[in-house]
Amino acid sequence: MRDIGDSWNRFWYTGTDPFGLCLIRILTGLMALYCVGTFSGELVAWFGANGRLPVSVVEELTSFRFSYLSWFHSDVELWALHVAGMIVLVLFTVGLFTRITS
Repeated sequence: MRDIGDSWNRFWYTGTDPFGLCLIRILTGLMALYCVGTFSGELVAWFGANGRLPVSVVEELTSFRFSYLSWFHSDVELWALHVAGMIVLVLFTVGLFTRITS
């Protein structure tokens, strides 16, 4: 039993270099920035009040799930939400407040 406990502790609690995990965080943040950033060109055309996915359609599609898009109805609010999301992704990518931004 002692060998099993020592193996367990070595596996989970031995210090390692965090470079790999940092690289994964940076690449994930960059990919998320790219995916969210692609909506910037036609944000209102997709998610605006008269867009391809208006609030009524989003509410119908997500009837049992949470969607913050149903709280914001004007184009200004939609852009503010989009910019705030991009800021959170930048903070995550550079490693600031990762416990909150992740």
